Order: sequence, then C-alpha cells, then structure tokens
Amino acid sequence: MNRHIVLVVIIILAPVMAWSKTGHRVVAQIAQNHLTESALVAVMNLTQGRDLADFSNWADEIKQRKPKTKTAHYIADYDEKTLKEHPSYQALIQHIDQLTGNQDDQKKLESLKWIIHLVADIHQPLHVGNGKDQGGNQCQVYWFGSKYPVKLHYVWDQLLIRQTDYSFSEYARYLNHIDQATIESWGLASIEDWFKESFALHESIYPKQYPRSSYCKGYATESVTSKYPRLYHAYVNDVMPIVNQRLQQAGIRLAQLLERVYVSTNPKVVL
Repeated sequence: MNRHIVLVVIIILAPVMAWSKTGHRVVAQIAQNHLTESALVAVMNLTQGRDLADFSNWADEIKQRKPKTKTAHYIADYDEKTLKEHPSYQALIQHIDQLTGNQDDQKKLESLKWIIHLVADIHQPLHVGNGKDQGGNQCQVYWFGSKYPVKLHYVWDQLLIRQTDYSFSEYARYLNHIDQATIESWGLASIEDWFKESFALHESIYPKQYPRSSYCKGYATESVTSKYPRLYHAYVNDVMPIVNQRLQQAGIRLAQLLERVYVSTNPKVVL
C-alpha cells in the first residue's frame, strides 16, 4: 500500500486524544517530579506504588466502552460565562470532590486517573474550541511534504510532540527545569483560568498563510478552497514554545492540585 495512503488511513482512524499518549505521560511525570514527599507518599499509597504516568491515558482508553465520557475531554464552543455548565469543567470538579471525599480507594483511584488526564486536556489549546471548527478538526493543513492534508487538531494532538523525537521520560526531563517564581505564578491561576488561557492561544496557533475561511469549514461562507497552509519548520519553531509551556503548566498545576488534596489542612479548598 502506498505510504501516503497508509498515513491518511492512520490519521482518519486515530482517536482524538490531547497531547498524544506521550504528552499525557509527560504531564503526569512532571507532576510527580514536583510533589512533596508527603503528597507523593499519599499518591503512591493510592496507586500501589505505580507512577502517575501509568494512568495518564486511561481516560482515553475507556472512551469506546464509555462513549458518554467523550464530552469531558474538550469544549467545542468555549464561553467563559457558561463554562461551569460544561461537562469538561464539571467532570474535573466532580473527580476532585470524589478524591477528597469519603469514597473507597477504588473510586478514588478512578478519580485520580481522570484528574491526571483532564488537567492535561484542558491545557491543549484546541481542546477549548471556538464553536466554529470543532477545535481545528475542520481545518485542513499540509504537514511538511505530505501529499494529503491533515487536520490541524491532529497536528496539535500528535504531530508536534512526535516532532521532538523524545520518549516521554526524556521529554519530561527536558521540561522539568522551571524556576520557583514561575511555578508560584502558575499556581495563582484558577481552573477557569486554565480554559481561558488555552482559548486565548488560538491566535498564535492557527496558521496565518491564508485566512481561516480558506482551510476551515466553520469560517467559509461557501465550500472551503484548496488553499491549505503548508506547515514546515517555521511553524514548528513558532509554536513549540507554546506546546512546551502548556505541558509544563499542566504538570505543575496537577502537582499543585494534588498537594492541596493531600497536604492542605482544608482539602476541599482545591480550586
């Protein structure tokens, strides 16, 4: 089979998962690296010694068996005023409540798995959509010398992280160097702020070679033209600092959230 056809088949069949499996593991590993000893002991007791990264993709893996959970992974039409009514926001809050409540360990572990995953999802800019193009899924671009276009969402879910050629542990080590002042400033943001930040990054990540109406169905008054942007190293160089920072922020904020759950004298205060 022609390798271009194989690529298209893989892209069509690949499930939507923010940051790819590697990215989710990176976020979880950064979080674990930044837990205090007290919080780490509490987390390891719940996971029976397994690393957070081991559970980071579980919420994607169950989507076929539990299709109703899919809406927890993204917001198609972000609106700051109605955010708290959306399943994505509500799912995270629900699992935080369950982790801090009187549930048995099995249910708490399931909530921990969800929290690990959802914090990462929220920090992927195209998982907080604009209501027009399904989070970049209706935007077609060419990736380097590809013969066929791919979805912009797929670029952000898979191809940018794949471009680093790192394993998840190598990537986590590369991103792990964050100064204390930055860590503290990131910790000031609320969960609502995480969504807002992702949405605000759209202007920096949609290609600007052509107007969006030429490559995104949601903006076109007629059929989309064939003027799809072709993304090369210049685009990668422009957006990789965003990718890296969002992975770092997700990891640090996940650690901070777990610190509040397990170390805070008032564990309900986690938002």
